[in-house]
Amino acid sequence: MKKSDIIKVKNEYWFVNLMCVLFTALLFMRDVYGIGVNKYIFVFLTLIITVYADLPKLICFIAFIMPLYVGLPGNYMTIIFLIKFLACYKEIRFKFSSFVVTVLVICYFLLQCLVTNYTTFAHLAFVPGVLLVFLMFWYKGKVNFDKINYMYVCGVAVTGLIMLVSTLQTTELVDLMDATRRLGTKPDDMIEIVMKVSLDPNFYGLFAISAISSSFNLIYKKMAVFKKIFLIAAIASCLCVALIGLSRAFLLVLAIWGVFMTISQRKGTYLIAFLVILLVGFLLVSWFLPDVVDGLITRFNDADMATGNNRTTLTAKFTHEWLETIWSAFFGVGMYNCNVHCMPLQYLFGGGFVFSILMLIFVFSLKSNKTHNKLIDYVPLFAAFIMSCTVPVATSLTFMFPLVIVLYNLYNNSKGCLNEPS
Repeated sequence: MKKSDIIKVKNEYWFVNLMCVLFTALLFMRDVYGIGVNKYIFVFLTLIITVYADLPKLICFIAFIMPLYVGLPGNYMTIIFLIKFLACYKEIRFKFSSFVVTVLVICYFLLQCLVTNYTTFAHLAFVPGVLLVFLMFWYKGKVNFDKINYMYVCGVAVTGLIMLVSTLQTTELVDLMDATRRLGTKPDDMIEIVMKVSLDPNFYGLFAISAISSSFNLIYKKMAVFKKIFLIAAIASCLCVALIGLSRAFLLVLAIWGVFMTISQRKGTYLIAFLVILLVGFLLVSWFLPDVVDGLITRFNDADMATGNNRTTLTAKFTHEWLETIWSAFFGVGMYNCNVHCMPLQYLFGGGFVFSILMLIFVFSLKSNKTHNKLIDYVPLFAAFIMSCTVPVATSLTFMFPLVIVLYNLYNNSKGCLNEPS
């Protein structure tokens, strides 16, 4: 690609970048400084960016904004994105078998919601989410995957910073090291009546590990110095906020990711660079965040470690309910009647054998072309999947998105794309 072409592509993203900055500023104003921002302002801004952007730019914006959905009118925004994709149907090329599986997943989910009486807009939001994922995967144009990963890690970093800064308005950092008042959690007597960017530490850990693992290789690529600095800062921010959240699951998965990244490095220079980065990161965290290290050690010594914070208790409870009858074994106890803290088991217990198989087929059906993946390409998916086994994320596009983004990269990395983040 000619240098002039790369410059032209960079310039095309200026409005997307501007809208990301605007959303960030508005959320900081609302959550940190208490300035009222009506949710329909975000809906209006979403309409503007959706009308302006073509699908490659819109996918980049979705990658940035999805981690922030927890503090946004996400259901409305998903509908707007979906309408845009449907309006561009001529750019969507899909296999009929994949379409059939998607329809079956949606029909099964809708029927179960009707039977179990979960029919509010919030419950049924899973349906447009599945449709959006289907259309995004089967878009056949050229997409800048480096840009998508760059935007995603920035979105996760912004989410974490808003959470942290807003929490520090009322709570000292040292107090967050107490397991009874962790970052992203609320006291039992506090009732939130407004939208706010706030995530349970384990949920944020899922976003953080997928963002770090999917964007880490960008560090090795050529880009402007200030962009590389911004990238490293975003990765470091995700790491620090996730550690401050004292998520034991995140720390364990982070260690597993580090081991697999070390094994999968094919170049000696990359291996040395990765090990140096790990060492420097560990020393910096130990030096600047000693309370975090002490807090994590305390968390691993807690009495609930044996039951995984009651995860094993919940698993035993829902295993019994799931196997109680042949009907429940095949068709589940209801996706919204099952809050076991493990995504695969949510599908199995909540949707039964039938829905679990449908979801597996749906995931594999999204692969549209033959790709020649290396071992290192699977590491982000492996890390995100392990982390998803510690949280109940099966019914929400927002919380499934970390898996969606790593799958999107894995399934489509042989497409034509531009390798220069902008």
